[in-house]
Amino acid sequence: MVKRKIEIIKSLFSSEKGFSLVELMMALALMGLALAGIYNIFFFAHSSFNHARLENQVLQEVNLFLTTIGAEINSAQRPNDSTEAVAVNGNGIDIYRVNKFTNNWERIQYRIAHGKLQRRSAELSEELGTWQTVVSGVDNTGIFQVSPVPNFEDCRRVSINLKVSGAPTPLNKPLEISTVFISRSRGGEE
Repeated sequence: MVKRKIEIIKSLFSSEKGFSLVELMMALALMGLALAGIYNIFFFAHSSFNHARLENQVLQEVNLFLTTIGAEINSAQRPNDSTEAVAVNGNGIDIYRVNKFTNNWERIQYRIAHGKLQRRSAELSEELGTWQTVVSGVDNTGIFQVSPVPNFEDCRRVSINLKVSGAPTPLNKPLEISTVFISRSRGGEE
C-alpha cells in the first residue's frame, strides 16, 4: 500500500507531460490582467497622494496668510485722523499699526499681481520694501473688501474672498476661502 502511494507520487513528478501552447497563452493573459490591475491601483494611489500633497501645501500657504493678516488687522490703528487703519487700494489693502517690537508706526501692503498674493512692509519713515509672494496661484482680483460695522464708529469689517488654484501645478478644483476680520482701530496718534 505504501509502495503504491510512492509510485503514484513518483509518476506525478516524473511525468513527461508539459504545458500546451493554449495553456501557456491563458496563463500569460491572466498574469497580464492581474499586473494591469495592480498597476492601475498603484497609479491611482500615487496620483491621489500627489493631489493631497499639493492641496495641503496650498492650504498651508493660505492658512499662514490668514493667520498673519488676521493679527495685522486686529492690531491696526489709525496713524492720523485722515488715514484709515485698514483701507483697500485697487487690488490690495493697506494696514497701519504700531510695531510691537520697535514701537514705531508700520505700513503693511498686500496686493494681487500676476496670480500671486504679495506682501511688503516698512516703518512709516522708511520706503516700503520689496514684494514677497505669500500665496501663489491666486485666480481672482479684488479679494479685499472693507466696510464699516454698524453702531461701532472705529470698527471696520475686512472681508477676504480668495480663490486659489495652486501654482506651479494647478489643483483639480480651485480652493475658495472666505473669511471676515474686524479691525478695532483707535483714532489718531496716541
